[in-house]
Amino acid sequence: MQLGTREIRHIILNNQVVNSSRALHSLKHTVPKSHKNIAIHMVDHIRRLGVFPANYALDLGEFIDSNGNSYIDIVELNPISCSMCYVNNSIYADVVPEIGECQRQLMMGAEFCYDAIANPKNYDMLRISNKSYTYTSDNQSQS
Repeated sequence: MQLGTREIRHIILNNQVVNSSRALHSLKHTVPKSHKNIAIHMVDHIRRLGVFPANYALDLGEFIDSNGNSYIDIVELNPISCSMCYVNNSIYADVVPEIGECQRQLMMGAEFCYDAIANPKNYDMLRISNKSYTYTSDNQSQS
């Protein structure tokens, strides 16, 4: 299985996990609460070290040991300034109402919503259940 399907990016602001997203183009995914709880635990541990910035991107991966047991560990820590957000991530803890409405409608992070408002032709603004959405490029998905 590809690491991207087992990796989760957590955006950390002021030593708090503000949101989490998998490295997938699919809008229909969730991050298990157990993964978020591990991220919260790791962020708290990093904070207690007292030598790391309070804002960063934390990438956790699910790995399998030689006995076939799965475990979650850090893949990498990155400054937010050079980290892209996955589709449901955002560096914004608070958003303006227009972006909040877009997030509810498209289920994407604020950065993608800013782009959707600026370039609506690149987005299918009417999500329909049981419809298949296909990734075609970094700029557009096809239904």
